[in-house]
Amino acid sequence: SFTENKGQVYDQNHQPRPDVLYGTMTGNMVVHIKKTGVSYQLYRVDHYKEVEDLKTKEKRKEITQQTIYRVDLNWINANTNIESSEDEALPGYNNYYLVSRPDGALNVRSYKGVTLHNLYKGIDLHYYEKGGELKHDYLVKAHTDYKKIQVKVVGAEISVNEDGSLLLNTPIGKIQEGAPIAYQNGKPLNAKWKIDHNTLSFVVEGYNPNYELIIDPITRLWGTYYG
Repeated sequence: SFTENKGQVYDQNHQPRPDVLYGTMTGNMVVHIKKTGVSYQLYRVDHYKEVEDLKTKEKRKEITQQTIYRVDLNWINANTNIESSEDEALPGYNNYYLVSRPDGALNVRSYKGVTLHNLYKGIDLHYYEKGGELKHDYLVKAHTDYKKIQVKVVGAEISVNEDGSLLLNTPIGKIQEGAPIAYQNGKPLNAKWKIDHNTLSFVVEGYNPNYELIIDPITRLWGTYYG
């Protein structure tokens, strides 16, 4: 699910982060969809200690040290006045009561998906869940140049595997994002990632600018750690 940010998201100094639009979680990774890009926040537990409940005498493990690491994917030359819309809302809502915000963040809703409109002129970005996995589609309207889509990666070394998937290498693990697939008129086109230093873009073979284009990076292994 994709939870709207109504003030409950804050940084390590308890300052609000209004640039965060929505948040979701996949595996041991929190994903923040922002006005300027997407952040992946990874967690790794380094140490536990065993404690005993004085009443029940049951033993349990408590975390004593945890490493948090963030990777930012920032859209280059994207629109700064992005508008968003939500897919179907999930039942219920959450209320957050915060030290930094006495009035709280109330009636916070979650949705099955969200769309960022005109991320680039004529290009929308749709985030959604499919089969328990996080997915996103770039929806490129006819007569629009898909090559405007460029993403700068900060906090990870990037490479492309032999199968065409993308690898984000961080100090606490690796995240794999699948090879992109492109469609026009329901027909698949060959597509691949292009890396220029730490900037990502797409190359689509057989692209016809007279038709709408959908670029769908397969994310079967999104958030999966290697090694």
